[in-house]
Amino acid sequence: MPIKKTSKGWYWGSKGPFKSKKKARQVEKAAYASGYKKKKKK
Repeated sequence: MPIKKTSKGWYWGSKGPFKSKKKARQVEKAAYASGYKKKKKK
């Protein structure tokens, strides 16, 4: 999922808002470390 900036803060996909891009990256890394996998397109 992409990290994007909105007026409310940083989002990683639908997760957020986070105060900084660094925090959004930490959430992304934690998700992948715990087994998150990208959904395959049909």
